[in-house]
Amino acid sequence: MAGGCHHRITAPTGEISSPNWPNYYQSRKDCEWYLVTTPGHRVKLAFGFFEMEPHQECAYDHITLYDGNATAAQTLGRFCGSKIPHPIVSSGNRLLVTFHSDASVQRRGFLARHVSGES
Repeated sequence: MAGGCHHRITAPTGEISSPNWPNYYQSRKDCEWYLVTTPGHRVKLAFGFFEMEPHQECAYDHITLYDGNATAAQTLGRFCGSKIPHPIVSSGNRLLVTFHSDASVQRRGFLARHVSGES
């Protein structure tokens, strides 16, 4: 992982944002936020701001959310463009968020609030 771009978050609430937020994110970045809460609780992620390079299949800049602790887990969504994604809720106590930017277009990225609670 690129320097300082691998985060393990155990706080019950907080915010995550793209690198360099609120300015444009850098090119060629790969980041992870691994959110873990108390067993029996779930993690909810709600976006307050979202602006990434648009593409039909989100092949360029995108974020992907996984229902677990690894990219092998079920995908809960892959997002790009400027439409704010709907809130995402994990089925268990773990949620993995990955961010990828390619070499070309940069935007402001995203700001999201996470909160954990009982399922």
